[in-house]
Amino acid sequence: MSANIKLRVGGKEFSNFSAVSVDADVYQSASVFELQLAGKIITDDLRNKSCKLYINGKCELYGVVDSKELSWSKTDLATVMTGRSLMGLLVDAHSPIYGDVEADSLKALTEQLISKLPYIQQLLISYAGLSSTQAGKIKEWIEPGKTIFAVLSELAKRSGVVFYGMPDGGFYFDNLQYLKKPVFSITRRKDGTGNAIAGKRREDVSKLFSTITVLSTMQGNNAVHTSGLQSSYTLSVPDFPPADNGISFNKPFYTLDTSGLMTPQKAAQLIYDMQQRSGFALEYTVPGYSQNGRNWAINETCSIDDEINNVHGVYFVYGRKITLSKTDGSLTELRLAKVVEQQ
Repeated sequence: MSANIKLRVGGKEFSNFSAVSVDADVYQSASVFELQLAGKIITDDLRNKSCKLYINGKCELYGVVDSKELSWSKTDLATVMTGRSLMGLLVDAHSPIYGDVEADSLKALTEQLISKLPYIQQLLISYAGLSSTQAGKIKEWIEPGKTIFAVLSELAKRSGVVFYGMPDGGFYFDNLQYLKKPVFSITRRKDGTGNAIAGKRREDVSKLFSTITVLSTMQGNNAVHTSGLQSSYTLSVPDFPPADNGISFNKPFYTLDTSGLMTPQKAAQLIYDMQQRSGFALEYTVPGYSQNGRNWAINETCSIDDEINNVHGVYFVYGRKITLSKTDGSLTELRLAKVVEQQ
C-alpha cells in the first residue's frame, strides 16, 4: 500500500505502512512523522536512533525516532513509530551556556551550542542570509533553561533573518524563498476539473494593522524614555481593509527594537511578513506525493488558478503534510501564504 515510502533506522528498512502522517512547516520548529505498521510487532528499541524517511526514492526527513507503541488484539498486530527532524534536538535541549555570553559570531555561538548534540554536523548549517555586519560579535544574556532553538531563533530574528530547518536535516539562517520561480501548480475549475480535490481560503483581519512603527534604541538599551530612542520607521500596510463607506481604518502597531542588529525598516518588514501570514492563508489537498516527478516541498512557490475561491497567482508553500490511510489513500495537504513584496 505504501511501497513508495520507506523508513531506514537502526540498520533496518521498513515499508508497507498502513497509515502515514509526515508534517513539515518552515514556521514550525521541527518536522514530525507518525508511521503505522499493521500486522507487525517491532521489538527493537529504536528510541533516539537516527532515521531517514524516503518518499519516491528521495530523503524527505532526516531525524530521530521519539517513540514506539506496540499493540495487539485477537485480530491484529500493530507498531506505531513517531519522530521528528533533527531540529527536534534543538527544540528539546536546553542551552549549555547561560548568563552573559560573548562569541565572535553567530556561527561561533551556534557551533558552541550544538557541539555535544548527536547527529548534527556543522555542514548541515547555512549562514548564507547573514551579511558581514550581522555575522559580527555577539553579546547576549541567555536565560538558564532556555532551549537552543529559542536562543538561535531570537538571535536570527534580531539579525533580520529566519532560523529554520528543512525536513532533510539542513538548518538555515536565511530569508525564506518567496521569490523563487514556481515549480508547482494547483488548478481548480468551476466545472470540477483540476488537480486539487479540496481547497480552503482564510482571511482574518484581527491580527493585521494599518501601520507598523518600529522604534529603535542602541543595542541592549531597553530605554523607555524618548531621549533614548535613536530612530523610528513607519510602514503603511497596503490594501488594509477600509471601514464603512471606504473610510480608512486606523489600527496602528508599535514595537521597540533594542537589538541594534538591523534597521527599523528591516524590522518593520519582518513584522509585516509575519502579520500577512496570519491574515491570509490557503490550504489545498492534492492526490499523491509529487507533481511532474518532483515531491511536493516546503519553501517553494506554487502557481494557483482556483476559480471557486477566486485565487490566482503565485503563493509561498510553507507547510506540507503527507498522509496515507485506507479510506483516502495517498494525499498531500499544502499550506500556502501570499508572496510578500518588500515595502
